[in-house]
Amino acid sequence: MKWSFCIPFIRTQYLEKFINSIVNQEEITTNDYQIILVGQEPGIINDLIKKYQKNKVNIIHIPFDENIKKGWITKKKNVAVRASMYENLVISHDYFALCEGWYKEFKKFGNDWDVCMNQIRLLDNRRFRDWCYPRQWWGDWDWLKYDDNSMINKMYISGSYWCAKKSFMLSNPLDENRVWGQGEDCEWSARCQSKWNYKMNKNSVVKVLKKENFIEHDHPPEPLVDPEMHLKNNNYTIQE
Repeated sequence: MKWSFCIPFIRTQYLEKFINSIVNQEEITTNDYQIILVGQEPGIINDLIKKYQKNKVNIIHIPFDENIKKGWITKKKNVAVRASMYENLVISHDYFALCEGWYKEFKKFGNDWDVCMNQIRLLDNRRFRDWCYPRQWWGDWDWLKYDDNSMINKMYISGSYWCAKKSFMLSNPLDENRVWGQGEDCEWSARCQSKWNYKMNKNSVVKVLKKENFIEHDHPPEPLVDPEMHLKNNNYTIQE
């Protein structure tokens, strides 16, 4: 199962941890993935790229002028999608990391989806915006149990992290008239709901590496959990 990881960035402080969590996944080889970084931080990013390329990591950097339009995250993500080699995409902000077993569990899960979500956890293991639907489109949502597909055509996908097929993203690109904070993820979710094959892979997990402005959030209460799932992933260990 081959993946392109499409990662727009502004700063590099989390990138090394994110990249390490990809390249050190169990069962993954350098032929199974591509990492695309879109953004610009002079000097530091070039040194980081060279370090991984020396170790045969398939990683590229696409410079992006952040001054063209402030917060133009939609453009950066679309650029990364077009540059991707593989059909399976992770589209993610730079402050995530894969947990142990992410790749192995996706191989078991398979390819029958246009858009896919997996568990997203904060550093304290609470859920972030993974399998959820909006009560209203601006900032108010409810989580579902991971096996609950009853709201499949009303779901919200946070722009911070999701998986999708390249072909689906090319047919349904992000709206480049919108920038960060203008509900670009809400608009894309609403536009795609009627046509996606959207699925949840509850056995692969990613974590948000940021502490500030995330752990302090007052999140909705988590629904009754799947005990088997929690026993299996009780520590949510980030892949080092």
